[in-house]
Amino acid sequence: MINISPRQLEVFVQTALHGSVRAAAERLHLTQPAASMALAEMERQLDMPVFARERGRLHLNARGRELLPLAQELLERHAEFARRGSGSEGMATLAGELRMGASNTVGNYLVGDLLGSFVRAHPQVAIRLRVANTEAIASALLDHALDIGCVEGPVIHPLLEVRPWRDDMLVLCAPPDHPLARRRGLKPADFAGAR
Repeated sequence: MINISPRQLEVFVQTALHGSVRAAAERLHLTQPAASMALAEMERQLDMPVFARERGRLHLNARGRELLPLAQELLERHAEFARRGSGSEGMATLAGELRMGASNTVGNYLVGDLLGSFVRAHPQVAIRLRVANTEAIASALLDHALDIGCVEGPVIHPLLEVRPWRDDMLVLCAPPDHPLARRRGLKPADFAGAR
């Protein structure tokens, strides 16, 4: 029977997110040898490595990529169990860091309004915002450099969960004497060749 502890799962997840046992140990307030032992014991119990070791960095191998979301879910369930068990499920305080990415339009025009009430309600959460194009935000999510992204461009990737969250309306601006300015109910084809 496999007996993997929440601490071992925490070390696994933090090592996966930060690429080194040293960084995981710092995040979890452990010594590096303790974090290394926890990770080694987890791999021993699984009877296989979950990381590929390349030039001093750890990268998830195929098995590690498969197990990472399960480990994260188990840790979330463990924390929820502790909250409910202590009777404080409605009083949980959010704390920590939220690494958020936003594409250019969202980051420059919407994020301030969207996050203002969240920041006031959760002052213990430090938000780190990165503004870049949609492709760069998606890439950073896949590299685990961001926790969440808000973009206006299309994103299709099997490892990313995409949820529509806002509709946008395009408005035509033209001089009053432009032929399209006098028409109602324009279709995309109406713009072909327009100047």
